[in-house]
Amino acid sequence: MSGLSQIQASFSDIEDRILLRMNTVLHEEFRFWLTRRFVSRLYPIIMETIETIPEIAAQDSPINREAIMNFQREHAAQKADFSVPFIDDENITQYPLGKEGILVVRGKLQQTANNNFELSLKDKHNKGIDFSFNTDILYLLQTLLRDTLQKADWDLALTPYYSQSLATEPAQRTLN
Repeated sequence: MSGLSQIQASFSDIEDRILLRMNTVLHEEFRFWLTRRFVSRLYPIIMETIETIPEIAAQDSPINREAIMNFQREHAAQKADFSVPFIDDENITQYPLGKEGILVVRGKLQQTANNNFELSLKDKHNKGIDFSFNTDILYLLQTLLRDTLQKADWDLALTPYYSQSLATEPAQRTLN
């Protein structure tokens, strides 16, 4: 996948799923359908991964971790450009996974070198993508999912979230 330019999450009440859309600088769009079951496993992994960020992992108390998370999340949001509307179908030239998107059944989130992250999203035929991103995108993805889940009314306990033990090792979690 070439450079990510936009990301959007929306809830479809007809499908009872979240549609995650990612546009690239080459005007490609990747579409992923996320079920309640998948998101209920993905969201805590995103939060555990955020806790491995060195500035957060260094904090002793949940209150301090939350304060650093909120500061970094706000900083990431300030750097994002929300004034540009999400690119519509008229401006998209390719749908590498199909225009309908794929139903995600497997995923993996891991921390890579230089405090970057890689997310793998795959369907039952192992069709999908692996994409790398920085901490800002991790926070934006977490915020998009959190906000969309509130609209979905799936009754998932999302915030505040703190793992039972503070993770200090690079995260690598697989979802099935």
